[in-house]
Amino acid sequence: MTNNPLWVEVKISSAQAMKLKLGDTASVAYQNDPNNWTKAKVIYLDPEVDAASDKETLRLELPNDTNIRSGLWVNVRLPADSGGQ
Repeated sequence: MTNNPLWVEVKISSAQAMKLKLGDTASVAYQNDPNNWTKAKVIYLDPEVDAASDKETLRLELPNDTNIRSGLWVNVRLPADSGGQ
């Protein structure tokens, strides 16, 4: 069984989400390899905001040619104009 491509889901503020669009590029690094950044594509922006936290879900898709397990912690860099990391 392969995990390629891999999805990463991130909770971001509604202000950050408003500055993103489908197809934008972000960067992802696994916490156990923090200097190895991989490009990821925005494939989903949740249309619903959690009113209590002002957060919504962003889904990124990235290549996983080495079949790294899902569920690992990652760091995400959003495009510079989205106001966050």
